[in-house]
Amino acid sequence: MDSCFYLFINGAFVGYSQVSHAVSEFDITDRLHEGGSQITVAVLKCCDDTYLEDQDKWRMSGIFREVYILSRESGTVRDYRVTAEPNSDLTSAEIHVTVESEKSCTLRLLSPYGELLCEQSGHGAALTVDRPQCWTAETPVLYGLEILCGDEVIYERVGIRKIEVKDGSLWFNGRRIKLKGVNRHDHDPKIGFYCSYEAMRRDLELMKSLNLNAVRTSHYPNAPEFYHLCDERGFYVIDEADLETHGCIEVYNTFEWKDEYRGIALIAQDERFADAILDRERLLVSRDVNRPCVLLWSLGNEGGWGDNLRAAARLIKEMDLTRPTHYADFRNCLDGKGEHELDTVSIMYVTQDYVRDYPQSDPDAAGRPLAVCEYAHAMGNGPGDLENHHQSIYGNDAVAGAFVWEWCDQGIYLGDTADGRPKYAYGGDFGEVPNDDCFCIDGMVLPDRRPHAGALEAKNVHRPVRVTKTADGYVFKNMLDFAPIDEHYLFRCTVVDNGRVLAERQITLDLPAQESRIVPIPEAEGVQGDHVMLDIDILHDGQEVGFEQITLCRAEPALPAAADGTVRETADSYILTVCGTAATVSKRSGTIVSFMRNGRELLAEPMQFNAFRAPLDNDCKIRENWKKGFADRLVPKIYKIQSDGSRVICHLAMGYAAYEPLYRAEIVYAPYAGGITVTIHAEVNEKLQYLPRFGIRLFMRRDM
Repeated sequence: MDSCFYLFINGAFVGYSQVSHAVSEFDITDRLHEGGSQITVAVLKCCDDTYLEDQDKWRMSGIFREVYILSRESGTVRDYRVTAEPNSDLTSAEIHVTVESEKSCTLRLLSPYGELLCEQSGHGAALTVDRPQCWTAETPVLYGLEILCGDEVIYERVGIRKIEVKDGSLWFNGRRIKLKGVNRHDHDPKIGFYCSYEAMRRDLELMKSLNLNAVRTSHYPNAPEFYHLCDERGFYVIDEADLETHGCIEVYNTFEWKDEYRGIALIAQDERFADAILDRERLLVSRDVNRPCVLLWSLGNEGGWGDNLRAAARLIKEMDLTRPTHYADFRNCLDGKGEHELDTVSIMYVTQDYVRDYPQSDPDAAGRPLAVCEYAHAMGNGPGDLENHHQSIYGNDAVAGAFVWEWCDQGIYLGDTADGRPKYAYGGDFGEVPNDDCFCIDGMVLPDRRPHAGALEAKNVHRPVRVTKTADGYVFKNMLDFAPIDEHYLFRCTVVDNGRVLAERQITLDLPAQESRIVPIPEAEGVQGDHVMLDIDILHDGQEVGFEQITLCRAEPALPAAADGTVRETADSYILTVCGTAATVSKRSGTIVSFMRNGRELLAEPMQFNAFRAPLDNDCKIRENWKKGFADRLVPKIYKIQSDGSRVICHLAMGYAAYEPLYRAEIVYAPYAGGITVTIHAEVNEKLQYLPRFGIRLFMRRDM
């Protein structure tokens, strides 16, 4: 319940609880009446823990997780712990079970197919499994565990797997793995923070179809059922405590956002919050410690570093030594003591050079693997450039993978438009002040889970098989870490020349995980044409999971043929004429102000040089740079314009006011057999980090 609540049974106070995304339990036995009882819950919007729950999401108070009353036999199971790890060569596994109860228990281990493997009695057991079927995100095999205590039977699913940090890499069941992940909030466009079991299953099925294999529960433990689904469907989970202190940044920061992000660490260093932070870490681990899908424990998000977080890391290791720890904000610190408690390095939105060169690029690496917990911001038309990120990640064994921010647009459904399209609200649409505008509309999928284009890009970047052309044939590489490419996969190969099908064939492979094989495709050899491509559609059980497109042959484009054109000079322009075309270049602007074809004017207004486009949401940090350089209103300043008899050569600068030009350029206009060529060589001002756009605009007449 967000953010805290008081519980009353039949008018009598029972208890108080806070930590919005954790389980709260109360013994109400003595408060119940025969024949029916009244439960009253007073939910408060804010409390002191609100300072610890400043996550990037909507602020909606109320009850959003399951509420139920459980009647149980006295003296039965209070808690239990399961660990299941294989030995180094995966030939056997030990499953250890400990049970807290007053009564003795019977523990029964079942195979993935429901067969009884062994049975023991007591409050604990060590159960051995020969030739175990290990759990991975690609092969989510689950054993069964029955705990019989009194009249109660508890059924638990067990995944056998081993997580290690060694040799500077993240290892899972004896192999280095790559996390192809996404950050996920519990969010539904119609019912807010409550997510039904069906909605969570749909999320994971869609993630699977996009070739994702990992989820970071940003920035709190997701609904408990979500982890059972991750066990079943196969996802690695970075499980995150309900902790973020984003608001503290403003204590040291300026309105211009100059620096001092380290102010976020105020609460991390404040002893008044020490117990509250430890409570959140304890609740995280105690609830999810038996879940096979949980790969890393994350202390939280963007809360800075200090003694409270150091103690939190130590507490997690006391509770569970089978999983490494993760946290992305240890560099923002007020006490200067440094960090030595975490098992992985995590950082957000780093350059591809940093990832490619890690650990040399990071003085804090200390032999630990890198997990980029947020990258490729999926806002506006993002995420983009994922292929280059992929190359950086897969080219470095020290990099465990990366997680797109974020899964879904956190829009609130407002109804449909007149033409039947859904309307969604974002920050400010309810008149609330302050708000973060559209900053929660930053997902790979729409609020109703229709994929954005960036999601489809991610799908193909993460395709399970990659194909490259070599002199010996076509190299098929299995990009999966554990699962083979087998009879469930089909490769549909089509040779196409400008859309015309020249040949087709289908290929099946038996290719172990992480291995490659050269496969001949005779139909793709020796073909000629204008633009011949080999299209390879990758299908798994009939569903497309990716594609390749390889250029086989492409005719060199013919260079513009020289023509007997003329260049005539007038007082204020040059007129280039060739083959029925006449282009007038202004000496004042350096642009084409008239373009005649067979006596007909084609331009509605003069040509313009263009260095601007509408800023996108992800341009939020750079758009002020563009504005300062007047990228949206540049005008040319001509330094020299002349003709050598066959061409017009113009030297100009594009600028506006107060600052030096945004770029300087040489433009060459020349006639050729089909018209006029325009060649531009430009040098951009080094003060401009990114040029919004570079080109020319031609304004055609409306009757065209």
